[in-house]
Amino acid sequence: MYGSNQQLYDEYYNDRLEAFNSKGFLPDPLNGIYNLHIDGQGNHRDLAANLANVCVQKFNETKGTTLEFVSVVRVTVSGAATWKLCITFMAREFRDGPLVEYQAKVIHAIGTVEPPFPILCRPSPKPEI
Repeated sequence: MYGSNQQLYDEYYNDRLEAFNSKGFLPDPLNGIYNLHIDGQGNHRDLAANLANVCVQKFNETKGTTLEFVSVVRVTVSGAATWKLCITFMAREFRDGPLVEYQAKVIHAIGTVEPPFPILCRPSPKPEI
């Protein structure tokens, strides 16, 4: 039916399925979710680290844990004046413990004094085999 375009269609379909299943943690330009470039000029890495720390603090208060933020892995962003950031980061669940990948979602209003609003903090889901 698609002839030589079948391979292109399959790649497109798999990319769309992966982006949908990531629930915003992978870029999906068709739905307005883009990579936030954290390497290079600007303070996006510091912003992402601060926002991830807000989510970690809320997680620790709610769950009674001692999760410790270590570093940012990647960030996706959607929105204009108010950003919803999906942050993938490395953390330690206990002192000197192994690094574990975590995910956080937070709303950040740009150019205002409103504090960020943490939505989610969780261990990254394990990929299905």
